[in-house]
Amino acid sequence: MEDEGIGKLPTVLLVSFVIGLMFFTNCKNADSVSSSTNTSVSQSPQPRQLTLDEEANQEARNHWNNLFSKCGESYFWLETGSGMGTARVFEARGQMSVNVYGSQPKKRELSKADELNQVEQPKEQWIGKSWVEFEVWRYGDYYNGSIYQWTPWKERTSNAEKQRLEEMKKYMPPETYRDMQATQAQARMDMKKVNNQWQFQAWGITHPLQKIDCAKIPSN
Repeated sequence: MEDEGIGKLPTVLLVSFVIGLMFFTNCKNADSVSSSTNTSVSQSPQPRQLTLDEEANQEARNHWNNLFSKCGESYFWLETGSGMGTARVFEARGQMSVNVYGSQPKKRELSKADELNQVEQPKEQWIGKSWVEFEVWRYGDYYNGSIYQWTPWKERTSNAEKQRLEEMKKYMPPETYRDMQATQAQARMDMKKVNNQWQFQAWGITHPLQKIDCAKIPSN
């Protein structure tokens, strides 16, 4: 009886060793899969949220790209008239330069009088303007699908004009300087963010701008 028990002992030890080895291998594989999964997750970071200024730049570029029609080598857009049926078609060529300037309105401490007068904090989250410049541009009076006459081609703001504006910069507030920059551009708009929605409208006395399809643009 003792001999039989002793003979079976190596077999029992061998079976135990095999089972232990299988358990260790499975645990190692599971750890490997878990490590691989964690590595895959760590390689997909969440995108960084844009600042308001970065968001304004992105929204302005999207707005201008949607407004302008690229027909051949030219960009076209329509400036509506004063309600008399006349308008202007603008044509521009060369590299498009988009400029954006603005900031988040500062909240002020409301007085008791402000509260009684129902004065509220600004609802705008961001207020500013955007303007666009091209290398060359021209426009023509547009009526009933026809253009009476194109103006001569004009260069964008000359270096001399820009230099004069830079010399005047130190004598004027930043807002005035930006406004003067915008007045030299071929297209400009006010823009603001209200209730998480971006809004664009004609700047100053400029008439509203609209998109015009390439098929509706008269031949030169």
